[in-house]
Amino acid sequence: MHKPIRTLAILMMATVLFIFAVGLSRTREAVRRSAAIPTAPEATRQPIQAPLPTVTPVAPAFEDPFVDLAIADEDLDSLYDAVEASTIAVYNKVSPSVVHITSRVVTMDFFGGLYPSEGTGSGFVIDRRGHIVTNYHVIERADSIEVTLLDRTVVPAVVVGTDPFSDLAVLHVDVEPEKLYPVDMSFEGDLRVGQRAIAIGNPFGLDWTLTAGVISAVGRPLQISSERIIYDVVQTDAAINPGNSGGPLLNSRGQLIGVNTAIRSEADNIGFAIPLSTLRRVLPDLIETGRYRRPWLGIQG
Repeated sequence: MHKPIRTLAILMMATVLFIFAVGLSRTREAVRRSAAIPTAPEATRQPIQAPLPTVTPVAPAFEDPFVDLAIADEDLDSLYDAVEASTIAVYNKVSPSVVHITSRVVTMDFFGGLYPSEGTGSGFVIDRRGHIVTNYHVIERADSIEVTLLDRTVVPAVVVGTDPFSDLAVLHVDVEPEKLYPVDMSFEGDLRVGQRAIAIGNPFGLDWTLTAGVISAVGRPLQISSERIIYDVVQTDAAINPGNSGGPLLNSRGQLIGVNTAIRSEADNIGFAIPLSTLRRVLPDLIETGRYRRPWLGIQG
């Protein structure tokens, strides 16, 4: 009688255990599936920044190398008048210092006859003792030289000194000091490209002609022969023609800055002048000894 009851209890206990096992299995499966579902990443909070202030760009301060060319008409007229007045003043100041040089050379022709030839050039007075500067090539091999002053006085001249290597020469005339007007040689400083350049001379025999331009370059070498080169020559676009040689090249104040000496024959407006610095170096020896004594090392090739 007790045996069926025991059997029934065992069956009931087995049933409860089965139901518990099934429930536990389903619970584990639900947990596993929920773990497999991807989750959205957590949003990262960015720090909030205040807006930056707007900065207006400022151009760096610098000095403009160009001059404002917006000039009123009346100022422009005044400028033109000033330039013209300056040029006129230079001519009035310096033209009495300029002289016309005539050199005569007598040569012998094929048949033994004498053949005179004549050349002209320019020069300028440097003191009241009668000294005149010109180019060496103006009076080279001359048998006689005449100088014409602004008042048309014509006087003979003698050669005091020459330096072929700088193409400079000094003449002397016997004239009353009150008739001589030395050129202003007081210029100091360096010449600059763009400076005013004024030439006065006798191109093609046209007495006391003025031409004007600017300094085009400085420090040029000038070959005047196969053996002679002049250094540190001034280049100018002021018109220089045959007959201008030996005349003064002036600045806008009427001060001497060079001695006109040559042109580039195959081009226009390219002229050359021996600088004042060279004249100052050579001049004392030419007056005192008749030639320029150049230093040398005592070595000959």
